[in-house]
Amino acid sequence: MPVPLKKYWLSPPLPHQNHYAWHTLGAALGIALLCVVLVCAGTAAAFRSDLPQVPLLLALTFGIAALGVLLAARQGRRSMRESSAFFLTEDDHLYALDARMLFSGGHSPLRFGENALRTQSFLRKLAAQPFLPSGSREITLVLHIRENRSHYSVRCRTQPPGAPACLRTIILPKGLPNEDDLIYELQRRQRGEEDLPIGAARRPLYILLGLLVLAGFSFLCILSHPAVGRLAQSIYFPCLGGAFLSLFFTVYAIVRQRRGE
Repeated sequence: MPVPLKKYWLSPPLPHQNHYAWHTLGAALGIALLCVVLVCAGTAAAFRSDLPQVPLLLALTFGIAALGVLLAARQGRRSMRESSAFFLTEDDHLYALDARMLFSGGHSPLRFGENALRTQSFLRKLAAQPFLPSGSREITLVLHIRENRSHYSVRCRTQPPGAPACLRTIILPKGLPNEDDLIYELQRRQRGEEDLPIGAARRPLYILLGLLVLAGFSFLCILSHPAVGRLAQSIYFPCLGGAFLSLFFTVYAIVRQRRGE
């Protein structure tokens, strides 16, 4: 028997407005082609330049990788906004759904495209006749809500279907229809159902330490590079590995900071 719904939040709210698959596949193809073009053009320009080629190619590699990650992150936020749904039942239970998780099997490009099309079809069906999908997670307790520029990070306890309750960070994209009503329902479920303010930033010290370690390893890489030769070349690659690891953990700390975890 279908669970009666009191309210629901979908973006976009109408079936014909949802183009999740075309946005996702088009963006993925566009980012890949842009990176290939930039690599080819940058490499050709580097070989024609009189500047040292190794540092130039290294900077080109990091720059294109950073650009690709940035564009992929922006598309990921758009994809999340189009695939997120929230439901309030008549008996005052609040559920969250990320439709992408319903069709996430396989890692090949063909399966990725198939999953995107299936997700779009499901979201259009959901918008045409709203119902509570079986894969929805009930939000039983909200620990805090953190506001970011494009979304809210909701740290909460959720109850997956047929599984134990667990802590989870749910991303609430900004721009959902009747967004204020959803924020109100989330705030009602904070500790003691108090209308607490949106949480402040946490753990900036980890980010600062990560940046300092990254700067230190990067400086050692420059001094030990064959083009500079101030330090032994044997420490260049270990320092490069240290710089990569410190960059990874710094980005990880920034992501957790933005999520309010």
